Amino acid sequence: MPNRRAFLQGGLCVLSLPWPVWSATHGANLRFIVDGQCFDARAFADAGRVECAGITDPAALFQQFERSSASVTTWFGLTGDAQHFVLRELATPLGYRLTYRGTHDYRSGHLIHSLNGGAEVARTARALAEAGTAWARTLIDSSSPLACVNSGPAESARVATAVTRPADSPAYLVSWCLRRA
Repeated sequence: MPNRRAFLQGGLCVLSLPWPVWSATHGANLRFIVDGQCFDARAFADAGRVECAGITDPAALFQQFERSSASVTTWFGLTGDAQHFVLRELATPLGYRLTYRGTHDYRSGHLIHSLNGGAEVARTARALAEAGTAWARTLIDSSSPLACVNSGPAESARVATAVTRPADSPAYLVSWCLRRA
């Protein structure tokens, strides 16, 4: 009989299965995971020259986490909230911890970025405020600094923009960084 954690992970994996996820190496120790079905995430992938790995099953992603945990110290993603949750839960037993989390929310009619992480958050927020519809490119340009573990205090920033939601994007995306200690 499965325990409660296994049940929750299994249910969430089923919920996240329809969304194709892109994964690519970007430097020796940084990899990306992107929800490939929405405009903003595809723009993020294009900006980082991320190619589709065709991984749609969270179990396959978990196997990739396991196989690469010796060489990959950092995973950076732009996904839905459920995908982020499942991936974080799968990565935690392998020694990864969340070092950055941002939400990109269109539900108010305009895009609002809320970022939480280290010292680089304030600079990234200023860049996102100026980026307009190119915010995904700005985010990927900031991924390496955001991925750095900062021993200083946690930072947070919120930026409201005039950007409206593209037709094929969800109302809410999460950017995140998981880093192995």
